[in-house]
Amino acid sequence: LALFDMPRGDRPPVAYFEHGIVYGDPYHSMYARAEHFIVTGRRDREIWQALGADPATMLTVGCITQDFFPSFEYVETMRSQARLRQDLKEGTPAILYALDWQADLINRPSCADTQKLIIKSLEILANEHNIKPVLFLKYHPSPGEPFFYKSRVDYPLHHFLELEKCGITVRLASDLDSYLPLADCYMAHESTTLGDAIGAAVATLSLDYNQMEGRPTLDRVAYEPGSAHRLSSLRHQPEQIAQSLKEVLSAPRDVVYESSKKVWHNLYDCGRTEGLARFGKFFRDQFC
Repeated sequence: LALFDMPRGDRPPVAYFEHGIVYGDPYHSMYARAEHFIVTGRRDREIWQALGADPATMLTVGCITQDFFPSFEYVETMRSQARLRQDLKEGTPAILYALDWQADLINRPSCADTQKLIIKSLEILANEHNIKPVLFLKYHPSPGEPFFYKSRVDYPLHHFLELEKCGITVRLASDLDSYLPLADCYMAHESTTLGDAIGAAVATLSLDYNQMEGRPTLDRVAYEPGSAHRLSSLRHQPEQIAQSLKEVLSAPRDVVYESSKKVWHNLYDCGRTEGLARFGKFFRDQFC
């Protein structure tokens, strides 16, 4: 950020690359003074352009973790192997819930209220819809301190364990990569990790902090009619969230796959190898 405080004529050129999916205004408006913007696809380009960036300053590198969207057969094989490792039967619904850590940084319901809302929604899912999933909790480590999980303090585990009274099994997930493939639903709060779920062809429920007025992390195409993905809000009632969970968990596997594939191609213009080639050319043209 010190580079941005320097007069433009005195500082070296700045290239900005988001660590995940670009959130959009107002967070990114302070970065719009960069000389170059490295983006993944159409959604990112449109956000930066809306913030005043010239399209000519943008380099599109696509997905930096995958060369292409996986085949249906590959997705199903990874799902079977991941479920076997966790001793999950094929018919057992599974939710992977990624908890956040930035509860006090933005205007949103408190951690306690958020946890109560999630627990109540899951109770309704079990008691009224008769869907009793295995709930995997992935706590978020604090940035810069991987051995301290602030989210474990924000969202105490013993409250989630109360769900076992209504038939929901609660487990802990040590990482995302090995647990994502087994999930029928990946639940998060407009996290950039939703992109990882899309890459694994897993249906998602994103619970926005606010009233869903901004551009969604997965973009609007993810929530078109017929999609297996859902967008809800922490301002919604637990009955609404439970209904969204029911719809996501009930989506046929082929619909989940095709929905995720459509979202992936909307987020990313290309895969990793082509993206690296584009970046190499950009670096060579700019600095060599």
